[in-house]
Amino acid sequence: ILGPTVYRPIAEYFSTPVFLLLSLVWIFLFFLNDLYRLEWDVSRFDKIMRVTKVITFGIIVISILTTDFQRSLSGSQIFSLLLYWFSLVILINSGRLIIIEIEKRLKIFEYSPKKTLIIGCNDFGKGILQDIRNNPHLIFDVVGFVSRKSKEREFEGKPVLGNYSDLPALIHQHKIEEILITLPESATEDFMKILSLCEAQQVKIKMPPGSHEVFVGQQHKLVSHAYLQIFSESMVLWQWVIKRLFDIFASLAALIILSPFYLITAVYIGLKFRKSVFFKIPILGKNAIPFGMYVFRITHAPYDYDKNMLYVGTGPSPERLKGYLNFLYKSRFYKLPQLFNVLLGDMSLIGPRPEPLEWYSQYQSSLRFLHRRLTVRPGITGLAQVKYHYELSQKILQERVKFDIFYIENMALRMDLRVLIRTLLLIFKKPPSASANGVPVMKK
Repeated sequence: ILGPTVYRPIAEYFSTPVFLLLSLVWIFLFFLNDLYRLEWDVSRFDKIMRVTKVITFGIIVISILTTDFQRSLSGSQIFSLLLYWFSLVILINSGRLIIIEIEKRLKIFEYSPKKTLIIGCNDFGKGILQDIRNNPHLIFDVVGFVSRKSKEREFEGKPVLGNYSDLPALIHQHKIEEILITLPESATEDFMKILSLCEAQQVKIKMPPGSHEVFVGQQHKLVSHAYLQIFSESMVLWQWVIKRLFDIFASLAALIILSPFYLITAVYIGLKFRKSVFFKIPILGKNAIPFGMYVFRITHAPYDYDKNMLYVGTGPSPERLKGYLNFLYKSRFYKLPQLFNVLLGDMSLIGPRPEPLEWYSQYQSSLRFLHRRLTVRPGITGLAQVKYHYELSQKILQERVKFDIFYIENMALRMDLRVLIRTLLLIFKKPPSASANGVPVMKK
C-alpha cells in the first residue's frame, strides 16, 4: 500500500550534501565499469546500454539502502527514484554523445585517425580498403598493405610494405595502432603466424566477420564497424576488484582452516630433512615479473629445471617418494603454500598454471601465443589444469596453452566459479585421463 505523495521543489535535491555524495559514488561506479573510455569502435547504442545498465544498478542499490521496511512505500519515493533514474539516463547519455560528436568532428582523442595495416593483397583486402574509403566513420588511416611474399610494390594505390615476417618492425616503424587481417578461411597457418607476430606489439587486431571466427574456442567481440576484434578485454575494473578480493579472503580463510595441516607438515619436514620447510621456486608471473612460488620441501635435492623438476609437477616418478611425502606429492598438497603467493598478490586462485622462466624459454618457439599467459596472474588451479593433468607430450602442451588462451580471452567471474567447483570435485574424484579426450598420455 502506497502512502500519500509529497512533492518537493527540485532545488532541494541539489542543495544538500547528499547530492555531492551521490555524485562521488556515481563517478566511482562509472570508473569501476570503465565508462570513461569512449572507444571509437564501440557503437553508440552499446555505449548507451552500458551506461543505462550501470545507472539502473545504482538506482536499485540506492532504493534498497533508503527504503524503510517498517513503513509503507510512499508515492513520492517511487516518483523521486524514477525521476532520478530518467534524468541520469537522459543527461549522462546525452552528454557523452555530445562529447563523442565533438571528438569525432575534431578527430581527437579516441576518434583520431588510426594508423592501420591491411594484411592480404587480395580481393578481400581490396574490398576492405574500398569500404574504408567510402565510409568516413571508419577512421582507419591505411598506411599500406602486407602480403605473404611481398612481390608487389603497390596494391590499390597503397604501398606494399613487406611480408609477414616484417610485421613487428613495420608496426614500430610506422607506429601502427590497428591491423586488419583479410585472409581467406583456408589460410589458417598464415593467420596463426600473423597473430603470433602481432599480438605482442600493443596493437588492435581485427578481421571481417566470416573469417577465422573460431580461434582456440575464443569468443570474439563484434565492434560497431562490423569487424571482429581479437584478444579483446573481457572483464572491467569492478570484476577484477572482486576477483582480487575473493582471492584475498578465500586464501586467508584456507590458510586459517588448514593451519593444523601446515603445522603438522612443517614439523614432519623439518625433522626429516633438517632444512627449510619451504622451497621458493622462481616463477614467471604477470607481465613477466618473476617471483618465488612457495611449496613444501619433499626431497633433499634442490629444485633444478634440468635435473630436479619434481616441484613443478614434471619430475621423477612419485614411486621415489615414500610415506607422507608420497601422499603430499600425489595429492598435490605440497603446493598448498602457494596460498601465501595468492595472499601476496603474486598468484590468483584461478589462472594459467605457474611455470618457470626456463619453461617459457624452452617452448616459446614451438608453442604459439605462449606469452599471452603472462598477461594475468598464474593460478593454483585453472581451466587447463582441470582439463589436462601435467602430461608432457608436445600435443598436450599445445592443448593446455590453447585452454589458457581461451580462459584469458573469456575471463569472467562465473567461469572462475565453474573452474573452482570443478577443482573441488576433482579433489574427491579421480580425474579422467587425457586419453579419454583423444590425446595420448605420457605418465609422470
